[in-house]
Amino acid sequence: MVEAIQSRVDILSQSKKLPANLTAEKFEQAKSGLVAVKGEWAQALESFKGGMLPEAIAMANSVKKKAVEVMEILGLPVPAGAKA
Repeated sequence: MVEAIQSRVDILSQSKKLPANLTAEKFEQAKSGLVAVKGEWAQALESFKGGMLPEAIAMANSVKKKAVEVMEILGLPVPAGAKA
């Protein structure tokens, strides 16, 4: 999901115009959301590597929720497994 978001943000960043359904404010929100998702995912991985599984799982669930929100802002299809 993160790769799909990053790809879409990269494409839109290079575009001269945003799609009609995406305001500049929403696009900035999506970009900051992507940064947050990447940071929290790194923390979840560190917790996992450190053997703190409950903490890692909680962080991963938070990352999933934020990633879904960003995907929806960008108009990307959300994988069925991520919606649950």
